[in-house]
Amino acid sequence: MNVLLVNPTRTGMDTHVTPPMHLVYVAHAIKRAGHKAKIIDAHYLYFKNRNTNKSKFDFESEMVDEIAEKDFDLLGVGSIASGYHFTKRVINAIKRKRPKTPVIVGGGMSMSLKNLWQDKSEVDFLVESDGEKVIQKFLDVYPNKDELEKIPGL
Repeated sequence: MNVLLVNPTRTGMDTHVTPPMHLVYVAHAIKRAGHKAKIIDAHYLYFKNRNTNKSKFDFESEMVDEIAEKDFDLLGVGSIASGYHFTKRVINAIKRKRPKTPVIVGGGMSMSLKNLWQDKSEVDFLVESDGEKVIQKFLDVYPNKDELEKIPGL
């Protein structure tokens, strides 16, 4: 399975940007499980290009298009709660273009915003614990819904 992991842009402006180590760990777990993983660091790309004439909305629209064009079977997004708005737009746009592609959200933004995800987006799965362990078990049993329900933290 090809998994695309996205580190979303966040509300506000950071004074510096660090690599999305949380997604690096998840990507490594995916590869250990025999699958492929790629990361798009949208927050870094926005930070890097913030001095252009593009508005944040234009940048986000371009990122949605870029993400939708990638070759992936599963979309994973992980960040902190302030990445919610961008992530919701990305997920809903991806679901319009690729309705059968499963979407999994983890990190601080998943369970802290559980009701929003369930009511306002098209997220398929939320991770409430260590993403590295959950994603490996997820990839072992997907799409068997009975087995997915048995995964602790999913």
